Amino acid sequence: MLASDEVDRVDVEAGSPPHAVVIASAGSASARADLTFCETPFGGAVFSTSCISWSLGLNRSERRNALSRITANVVDRFVDPEPFTPPQAASAE
Repeated sequence: MLASDEVDRVDVEAGSPPHAVVIASAGSASARADLTFCETPFGGAVFSTSCISWSLGLNRSERRNALSRITANVVDRFVDPEPFTPPQAASAE
């Protein structure tokens, strides 16, 4: 996974939704980038890579890489009409 200088992270006490699912993290406990997915009321959804350099990795190895697969999975989820049941909820730091 690529990580850049961004430090966007899930933090419920700072306003992150408590149902946000942290898929992966890069960095330390307080200065990290969290790969996050959550659905919003009325059928919306948010996928946050928290990493400016995410797009740089999408085309590596002819798009046969983890970043491309994760992105494809998220896009597939966005078009799936079934309600999302998160496997875990984010916790406050």
